[in-house]
Amino acid sequence: MIAVDSASVRHDDLPPEWGRSGTWLIILVSILTVLVLLLFHWLGPPTVEEVEADIWKDWARATVDSQGENIAGLLAQRRQEACQKLLDDFGQTTTKYGESFVLRTSVRSIRVIDATGNTFASWESEEASLAGPPVGWSNVTIPLFLEEQEPLGKLEVLYKFNELTLGALPNLRRIAWLHDLAGWLFAFLGMAMILAVLANLHRLRERALRVRSQQVTLDLARQLCHELRNGLWAFSLEGNNLRRLFEMIENYFSQEPQALAEAAQRLRIDPKEMDRLRRQIKKQLADLHLDPQTDVLSATELAKDAHQQIESFSKYINLTVEQLDRNLLGQNLQWEPISVRTSECWKQAHELLTLRIQSAGVKLEEVIETSDDWVHLDRRALVHVFVNLAKNALEAMRDQRPAGKITFRLRQSGDHVEAIVHNTGRPIDPAILPHIFRDGFSTKLGAGRGIGLALVKESVRRMAGTIWVESDATGTSFHLKLPHKRPSESPPLQVGSK
Repeated sequence: MIAVDSASVRHDDLPPEWGRSGTWLIILVSILTVLVLLLFHWLGPPTVEEVEADIWKDWARATVDSQGENIAGLLAQRRQEACQKLLDDFGQTTTKYGESFVLRTSVRSIRVIDATGNTFASWESEEASLAGPPVGWSNVTIPLFLEEQEPLGKLEVLYKFNELTLGALPNLRRIAWLHDLAGWLFAFLGMAMILAVLANLHRLRERALRVRSQQVTLDLARQLCHELRNGLWAFSLEGNNLRRLFEMIENYFSQEPQALAEAAQRLRIDPKEMDRLRRQIKKQLADLHLDPQTDVLSATELAKDAHQQIESFSKYINLTVEQLDRNLLGQNLQWEPISVRTSECWKQAHELLTLRIQSAGVKLEEVIETSDDWVHLDRRALVHVFVNLAKNALEAMRDQRPAGKITFRLRQSGDHVEAIVHNTGRPIDPAILPHIFRDGFSTKLGAGRGIGLALVKESVRRMAGTIWVESDATGTSFHLKLPHKRPSESPPLQVGSK
């Protein structure tokens, strides 16, 4: 047994005026823009204030007393006098030598505040009371802590880097310039991509409409292909009947003289009287302007030539249709799920193939074992599946004598509806079973083969169903399981067999 499982049908919710490609393009542009902005933010250089704050953090960690304790350590040990001395020494050094630092530095005040908010130690320059409001001065607050402990307090510094500020340093200026340039470049590229997408929306909409129109055309073309194949098959069968009729006519005229002579001999009719009878019949036919030997045989020859031409043309058209259907295989069609009865879809497929079934002399048996055979899917697709399975059964019994039988069985299988199409043809070789649903695989010669069951597999996949095949000495059965879905109201169906 070979099973082919499928996933549930997934419907695209993309804006139809954009089309799938347009929607994906917009999504990709949006994602790329967000990633560029995040990258630009992560790669941004630090501000002057952040650099200055790092300088004061390093100073707070590096400044130590005679015992090697920094400000945070003194605050943790509550050594207020030692901390006050550190601040005084720093303030005096800055007042005395601030002009000669790498950056001219002025400190107006510095305070160490403990965790309770009280001032632990502080220093203020002598000019602070005479300098007026702190205009142009910068204030920085540094948390003080030891390793991974909770903050012990904070350090507040009111300072000013005179004349040559950090923002004027060449390296910082270069970094800031490159960052600004990169920002403008990213902004330009983002705007260019957005404008390109907007400029192509009209063209994408036209493309989506064109693809939609092509899908409708492909749908009609595939239906036309299958209808043409059905008609051509019946036409070819009638042509064979005509050819046998022509052969019977020729055989009649070739055997007529001998048959008449033997009949006259059995009836003991004088051969001379028999010849007179023949001449009299020919004379009467001639008076009616009839000559069977010439007219009928000549017409037969003309009809045979016409049949030969039509049969060749039929084979060419059938080959063309098969190739066209193969090219159309795999195209997306409009999918219109509705609530339908599985038995009604089989009935419609049977009606489409009535001529072929009758011409082949195949018997048809239907066994309906459930009255609840509702499913929710595309009606046309299910009919198409049954048509292909029935045609496959007819081909499997083409040379069978006496004529075979097709049995359609419908039953409930848990939360699924199971349909079985069985034929009494020759069993399928076990080596072939794993490949029977593969596109293009066929045991028959000729172009365009191996399409029907591939279409069946694709349709069943979209229906969220399962199909498998079993074959033994009694014939071949195709099992189709579809999810059962009952509508709100459904009239009862008579159960029975025929």
